Amino acid sequence: MRDCIVYTNYYTIHNNIDNKNSSIYISQNPSLDELINFACIKPSYFFIVITGHTVSHTIVMKPRIDNKQMVYSYIIVNSNSGNEIEIASKTSGDIAELRSAELILNAYDKGTKALQNGAEKFLFWGGKYYSIQSFQSVKEEVMNIINKYNLSNPDIDLSKSVKE
Repeated sequence: MRDCIVYTNYYTIHNNIDNKNSSIYISQNPSLDELINFACIKPSYFFIVITGHTVSHTIVMKPRIDNKQMVYSYIIVNSNSGNEIEIASKTSGDIAELRSAELILNAYDKGTKALQNGAEKFLFWGGKYYSIQSFQSVKEEVMNIINKYNLSNPDIDLSKSVKE
């Protein structure tokens, strides 16, 4: 594998309330339901793989609900060719760890708090409990994907290198 740098970006709730030009703008005064939908269903993380001075790949973690349960996948795009693939994630949780921290920090709902039961972390928000997806597990999984599929190589053909 070539040497590469991986930048991690987090899509904040706050910026998507304040910025009407955002591609995932919520509203100026979002309701609790709008916040819950945004916090759980909209992507939280975006990764950029840079090799040399060139962006070789971008990776977006995509959440979705499947049978009333949150499941995640990674949308990987080769910046040279535009080829795109989707890889299933093994991480779990109802809400991203950084989103839960932002919800607590900005007090969108006064009763919001973080809880822990052994190794499992939860967020109590909007009268419900949400399991928290570990940011560390997401970062580790992304690094494993970059290494496994040689995403530091900007010339890699994703359709041939990734077979699940």
